[in-house]
Amino acid sequence: IIVTSGGKNVSPAALEDPIRANPLVGQIVVVGDQRPFISALVTLDPEMLKTWLSNNGEDPSISVAQAAEHPKVLAEIQHAVDLANTRVSRAESIRKFVVLDGEFTEADGTLTPKMSIKRHVILEKYRGIIEGIYNAAPPPVSVVSATCGRRRWPSRIQQRRSRARTTRCPGSPAWLPCGALARACRCTRPP
Repeated sequence: IIVTSGGKNVSPAALEDPIRANPLVGQIVVVGDQRPFISALVTLDPEMLKTWLSNNGEDPSISVAQAAEHPKVLAEIQHAVDLANTRVSRAESIRKFVVLDGEFTEADGTLTPKMSIKRHVILEKYRGIIEGIYNAAPPPVSVVSATCGRRRWPSRIQQRRSRARTTRCPGSPAWLPCGALARACRCTRPP
């Protein structure tokens, strides 16, 4: 079980199994213990990669390292991640992933003889990549209403201070101070 910094318990198998079902994915390791969000390290299946590339009109002779940066391959992996994310809550979803240019093997100590991943070895070996995921800018979150241009969800303190003075925009879920609705709302509904 992975416990995020927000205290959410996440079962890695619930995310890893649906993604691993994609023929392009060799192995996947979900990370995020004591981190703000869940991310993943993905390896490609070298045998299926050649078939997938030829079926999708790409050069099947490219290396796994080149395929790890190929836009169509990344789009397919993103599609698999999106499908897995539909099965879990937002807090449990994978926000970022990295496609590694190699694969996990028994020889390098990342797999057991029965081909199970050694999570602690992988976390240690790829510590730099994992730190890079979390040290980069956080994934963008929509904080501005597209129709009103105001903050979408104010903090609890702001809600308490202006509870009697706020109104809801009829065209979006944004909360605005009274009087600001007529000035800021650009939705098609009348105020």
